[in-house]
Order: sequence, then C-alpha cells, then structure tokens
Amino acid sequence: MAEAAAQDDSRKGGGMMRTLIVGLLMAALGGGGGWYYLTQVAAHAETDEPAAPRLAEPIYWPFEPAFVVNLPDGAYMRYLKIDVALMTRDSAVPGALEKHAPLLRNELLMLMSTADYQNLLTRDGKEALRAQSLDAINARLAELEVAESAVEAIYFTNFVMQ
Repeated sequence: MAEAAAQDDSRKGGGMMRTLIVGLLMAALGGGGGWYYLTQVAAHAETDEPAAPRLAEPIYWPFEPAFVVNLPDGAYMRYLKIDVALMTRDSAVPGALEKHAPLLRNELLMLMSTADYQNLLTRDGKEALRAQSLDAINARLAELEVAESAVEAIYFTNFVMQ
C-alpha cells in the first residue's frame, strides 16, 4: 500500500508539471496570435484606405520675353526685369496660355509696374508680388472660361532691379 501511495504522489507532481507546461504553451500561442494580428491583419486594415489621388506631372510654361517695367522710387526711376514661368498640371492649359498670352502679359505688366521698389527689396515683397500675379492670371483665365485655378504656381526664374 505504501507503494501505491508513493506512485499516487508522483503522478500528482507530474500532473502539476503537465498543467504548468500546457499553461505556458497556451500563453505562447496567445502571444503569437496577438503578434500575428498586429503585424498582419492590422497592417492590411491600414492599406484598405483609398490611396490619395496621384497628381499629374507638372507642366512648366515660360513667359517669353522677360517682363521689364519702370518702378518709381522717389526722385529716381528704377526698373524691374523678371523672367516668369507658370506651372500647371492640366495639359490643355499651355495652349490657352499661348492663345491668350498678350492679354495675360498685359495683366502682369500692369501689376508689376505698380509694385513698390522698397517693398520688392524684401523676400516678403517678392512673394506678395508672386501671389498677386498668380491671382491675376487665374482671374483672367476664369473670365475666359479656360479653367478654375488653371495655373497652380508662378515662378520668378530671374529677378533684377536697378
């Protein structure tokens, strides 16, 4: 009988060890499943969102020849020479720019000739002229029913004041 009691005690110890191993395996499987969910399922959920629409390639249209205007500066007469390039992403716009170049050129010349010389010495003054030029070009193109905000940006590729 003592032998049966000893075997019973060893089985209980073995059962406890078995329970501990099964518990560790369950924890490992649970952790592995959680890791898989986070790396695979959650990653796919992020990519299910619609991608942002890809912008068309920019098209640059240089205004030629350069713009040259007189700038009054007190007792002095100054001049401003600017090379301008327009940027659009609509392939139909360069044709409209070419067609209406005299009108658009006049619009920019009138705007540039009213600029303040001292103000144009600063970066902020140049940026303000650039923004006003962009607004003027797009307003004229909208009047001509070319397109709403047909020109996305205007760049001064050369800027000389004397």
